[in-house]
Amino acid sequence: MKNLDQDLQEAYDQKMIREKIVIHLAGLEDRLSKQTKALALLEIQINKSADAIEALENLAAQPLRKIFIKILGDKKQQVERERQNYLMYILRHQEEKKKIAVNKYQLDILQKKLISLRNVDATFKKLLLNKKQQLKHRNKDLAKKIIHIETNIRADQSMRKEIKEAVDAGLVANKELNKLKKALLVMGPWQSQISSAHASTLSYKQKNFINNLLAEISKVNGKLDNFIQELSDVSTHYQLNYDQFVDRISEFLEEFYDGLITDWVLHKEIKMTIHLIDDTISKVKRILFMLKNDAKKSVEAEAADRAILQKLLLDHKI
Repeated sequence: MKNLDQDLQEAYDQKMIREKIVIHLAGLEDRLSKQTKALALLEIQINKSADAIEALENLAAQPLRKIFIKILGDKKQQVERERQNYLMYILRHQEEKKKIAVNKYQLDILQKKLISLRNVDATFKKLLLNKKQQLKHRNKDLAKKIIHIETNIRADQSMRKEIKEAVDAGLVANKELNKLKKALLVMGPWQSQISSAHASTLSYKQKNFINNLLAEISKVNGKLDNFIQELSDVSTHYQLNYDQFVDRISEFLEEFYDGLITDWVLHKEIKMTIHLIDDTISKVKRILFMLKNDAKKSVEAEAADRAILQKLLLDHKI
């Protein structure tokens, strides 16, 4: 019986891995579909913005020019605004391409892993039936109760494992968000001294800093995406309602670039962007608190099941 129990536990663990992969693949395919559409839209916006810049820069002096100025404002201001939009679309396009590449690679790996686990359901069912048959010879009703309780215990353990993965991903995301915030606070003092029209006055050190900042932004976006994936897996697999919180952090990158460019051009200080980071960190913390609370409930549920199982085994003699 001991070897059977061990084989059954191993088969159950493999079964849970397979279920998680199936859920994760469905989530990845959905995200890839949305990301592909978003990439196509960004390409349209980039082309439109480039055309608008060219049209504004080639606007010749003519009687209608005064009308344009009245309606649209100064041509230089219009060109500058369109350049800012163009920059934001380009940055978002680059990040979207990176996310798609990472998700496609992950999709390929998971599909191969899923093939290797194609027989786990049949194996688990066979082992479960074997145990049930052995227990039938002793006590049919007891067998059903034991198997039901042990299944609940395994489900609680599996859920906590996935919750821990989501918590770990959230902690990493917040760590990177804090690093990004510190980097922006460093940039703040010298950024306010430079107008957007004189970016060429940036020193080599400042330009290098901006390059490193863009790399950190990309890293933050990747870690948040990982957190969202883990959160989605937990929500789907165990009917824990975290989907409502995913939307609140999934648009971070778009809002970040928009806020950063607005800060640079209008506020002359890093203000909106810092607020966005603080708000996102707070949202992640709230989600982590809820995850940990669900894990705690799972521990309590498992303890209750183990107490029931122990009493059952003590009360029923073979």
